[in-house]
Order: sequence, then C-alpha cells, then structure tokens
Amino acid sequence: MEELKTHYDYIILGTGIQESILASALARNNKTVLHIDGNQFYGGNECSFNFSEFLEWIMNVQKNDNKAKQSTTTNDINKFYDSYHDIDIKILSGYDIPDNEPEITNRFALQNNKIAEEFLKQTQTSVEKDKLALLKDLIKDNRQFYISLLPKMAYSRGPFIDLLIKADLGNYLEFRSMEKTYIYNNDVFENVPCTKEDVFNSKQIKVIEKRKLMKFLTFVMNYRLEKESYEEYKDKPYSEYIKTYKLNPELQQVILQAINDSEEGLEDATTEEGLASTYRYLKSLGKWGNSPLICPLYGGGSEISQAFCRSCAVYGGVYMLDQKINSLEFKNNQYHLDCELKFTGDHLISSIDYLQDQSNIEITDYHKAIIITDKPLKKNIDISIYIIPPNTINNNKNRIMLIQQGYQANCCPKSKYIIYICTKATDTSKEEIKNVIQQLFEDKNDISEKNKLDEMEGENNENIKKDEEANDNNNKNDDDDDDDDEEEEEEEEEEEASKPKAYISVIFKQSIRKQKSLETKLDKTTLTIIDDMLPGISMETPVENALSIFRQLHPEIEEIYSKPQEEEEEKEEKQEEGQKEQEEQITNENEAVEEQTQ
Repeated sequence: MEELKTHYDYIILGTGIQESILASALARNNKTVLHIDGNQFYGGNECSFNFSEFLEWIMNVQKNDNKAKQSTTTNDINKFYDSYHDIDIKILSGYDIPDNEPEITNRFALQNNKIAEEFLKQTQTSVEKDKLALLKDLIKDNRQFYISLLPKMAYSRGPFIDLLIKADLGNYLEFRSMEKTYIYNNDVFENVPCTKEDVFNSKQIKVIEKRKLMKFLTFVMNYRLEKESYEEYKDKPYSEYIKTYKLNPELQQVILQAINDSEEGLEDATTEEGLASTYRYLKSLGKWGNSPLICPLYGGGSEISQAFCRSCAVYGGVYMLDQKINSLEFKNNQYHLDCELKFTGDHLISSIDYLQDQSNIEITDYHKAIIITDKPLKKNIDISIYIIPPNTINNNKNRIMLIQQGYQANCCPKSKYIIYICTKATDTSKEEIKNVIQQLFEDKNDISEKNKLDEMEGENNENIKKDEEANDNNNKNDDDDDDDDEEEEEEEEEEEASKPKAYISVIFKQSIRKQKSLETKLDKTTLTIIDDMLPGISMETPVENALSIFRQLHPEIEEIYSKPQEEEEEKEEKQEEGQKEQEEQITNENEAVEEQTQ
C-alpha cells in the first residue's frame, strides 16, 4: 500500500458544493489536493440526511446551542453547528398506536428506535406513546429519506449544467424536472404563468392582462438588445419599471416574487438586476418540460458535492472525513494542519466553518422549517415551489418560499413529502412561519375531533337515508351515473380541501456567514475563505463563485476542464484506430461485392 503523502499543493477544509467544485478543478489541472471535513458526511451546510441522521442533527443543534449559552469551549475549530440556533420541534399527537408491536431483532432497526426514544427524551417534556409510534413508523423507512439543510435546484440552461457537461459528471447525478410554481393569492395557491401556454390557459387572468403580460415576458427575452427602452430606469427600482407595462398588482407580484432566481424576491432590486434575474428564469423554459428548473435527486447538496469529490479522487485527490481539527497555523511559508495526522500545504481553501476568528464576519439570519407530511400541498403535484408574497398571511414582512419534494425526487418514501420553508429573519419571522404551518397543515388532534363530529353527523344522515330509501328506490337506477359523477367531484373537492398532516415540523434559525475582510494571522495571498451559500433556489451563483475563485488562483489556465494531454492523445489514437477499422471494413465489403459481380 502506497504511503500517504504529508505535503500537498492545496489543503481544502469542508466538502460544501463550492469547495468540492474547486477540489475537482484543481485535481484535474495536476494540483495535489488533500480534502478534509470535520463532519461524518459530505456537503457541509448543503448536506442531506436520512431520517435518523436528521434526528441526531436536531439533537446536536440543541446541545451546541446549550453549550453556547453556557460559554463552553472546545478544541475542535469546526463551527458547523454554530450556524443553527433556536430550534423548535413539534411532533403530531394522536397518532395510532399499534396493538401488538412485532419483536425487532435487526440491530439497525433497534439502533434507530433507540435514537427515536432518545430524541423524544431530549426534545419533548415526556415520551408520549403516540409520538414514539409515529417516529418509529417514519424511521422504518430511514434510508429512503434524504432531508436537505439547503435544498437547491438548477436551471436547465446555465453555468451549473454547463459545468457538469464540461467536467463529464453527468453519470454521477440524476435530475427530474420541477412540475409547478405557485403563488399565494386570495387565500389559495395559484399557478404561476410563465410560458405562453400557461398565460393563455389561465382562468385567473383577464384577456387584456394576458396580452400585457406576454408583451413584458417577450421583451425580457430580448432585453439585452433593447437597452434604450429601459435606460432611464436602469438604476431605479424594478417595481417602478414593471408599472410602465400597466400590469395589475397581482401580476406585478408574480414577476417580483416568483419569476426570478433571487433569495428574497425583487422588490429591492434595480431594474437592471431584476431584468437579469427574470431573464435567467425565462431562458431555461422549455428545455425539459414547462419548468425552467430541474431538481437533483437524493437530496441534492450531498450528491452534488460527492460527484465533484469523486472527480477529484479519480485525479489523485485524497479524502478524510470525520476529522477533529486540533490546530491550523501558517509558518515557514506553509500551512500546518493537525488532525488525526499532520499535514502541510502551500495553499489553503477553507469553508467559513473553519475560520478560527469568527468576529470579522457579516451575518444574515434566515428562519427555516422542515416538515414531513402525508400528502402534497396540491393534489398529484410532487416537486414544486410555493411563494407567499409579503403581507399575505397575517401580514408577513418578507417573502416566504416553500419547496416541496416527494417520492419523485427520491428523497422520501411513497405517500410522504418534505416541505422546506424559508424567509429572511425578523423579530416576527418565526411566528410568521408558525402561522403558515397552522394555515397549510392539519393537526391530528383537530382531525380526531372533526372525525367524531363527522361520525355523529353520518349516523343522523344514515337514519334519514333509510327513511327516504323506499321512496327513492324506483328512480335510483336512472340517476346512478349522475350520482357517481357528483360523488367523484365531491371526493375530489374534499381531498383538495383537506390539509396535509404535519408529522413532524422543525423550525430553526440559520446564520448565513460572509467575511467582511480577510483579517487573519494566516497568509492572505495563499488563503481562500468560502462564504456560506445563500438559500436561493438555483445553483448558478455558487457555481459562478467557485469558478471565479479558481480563475483568481490560476489565471494562466484558460480552460478549467480541458482534458489532460495524455487523455487527448489516447482519444486521438482511438479515433484513428476506429477510422482505420472503418476504412478496412469498407474495403473488404467492396472487394466482396466485386467478387460476387464477377
């Protein structure tokens, strides 16, 4: 076995998406790379968990929060859990408790059930049997869950897809087209019209408004060629420019809140920023279905990170996870890293998680929620986005975005869905998320009470029906078809009206960290700090950031993912051999034909 090197061109701390892209690019360009993560998993703050890991993450966040309150210190410089605070867990009560629970002998199932019990002891005031039964039921499908801390999608046309093609990583990842985007209006979620078909099929938009909207969307697709038409509004608010198209307030909200790729909507964007964001959204329409976005399967973040890490490993990168980093210092023009083993490196690329001095960073807080439900927000719709504009549910201050993923996204078992909620943190944002959960999801206790009332009402109706049955018997056969149609319509309406049950909802605050300036004892010329990714929908910005960093590190490399010389030569040789074989085959066929004709 080859002895592990101790010196590398680059030491990279953290396996987030940006760090992993850089690791792959550097290894492909003949740089030696040591890639280390203090966690047991890939992805950093973009990671995804199975269900038992998700419960453990919640418990670890709570423990870390308690340590911070008690000012407890640790030798490990990894600050991964410091990003998450103020976690609030609610588990559905009133869940059916099985009469006879089968004996469990599988050690993994026993271990998972133990985690469920430990979770209830730590997060709830008491271990209630119905809640334990619910968690045990969910944990049975443990490995079918991929719960993401930062769910992301990708535009079907954009830097991310271009990068996957250039890096030849298409075989490592799977995607599915997002189905729909909805916006909350008049107490319901309405489909966001962004294609010509959507606009003209919409029942909510009047004909004259459809023409105005299509005129605007058509302009955006060509806006870069018509700069004169918006020149005077270039640095003014986008919302002002949209008004020049005389769209109604509802359609203005659709453009500002839904037809874009921003983290918080475009109300504060300039016209130039807004047009660019709307254009990026629209240009991806129609490539794979009517949605501009594609969803990475199996949780997204961890899968994307691992794809680039595999690429790095193929080209000689060395990987070490679950490493407690004891010390990191710069001396004698090298970085000295002390973890399980000791290493040195010429350059250091580090996630902000490992920045030892966290005092010189800028923090933007977001309130988030992760909810596991029994059915989707919209019937028969799986991968989808739901936008709640400001001032629509109990006067929410900022836009609230929901991302729904289910079995089609390969992130949970059949008949289960994961809903992610995110809004910029304010003094009321946590309550706003609670209001959204209360409005959109059902509590089991409420259902139980409702069922009792329905049963009583059903008994009364049954008695009335028995009295009327004799009178209606003669006409029943003639009306069967009509009754069936009415019953089907009623069932559909009831199913649409009934809310999904929130099996477990977890609300927390996440701090997105960005360095103000590079004030550090380490060498600035050979140090790169990677800021946290923003919680926007698309993957485009982090990809552009990673590629920009690479170009700063190595401006002499024009094509980041060009094939190494040996591969190119090998490819050329194979092509030449294939051409010769083809020529020989044609020659042989011609000779055979000549022999037959003679």
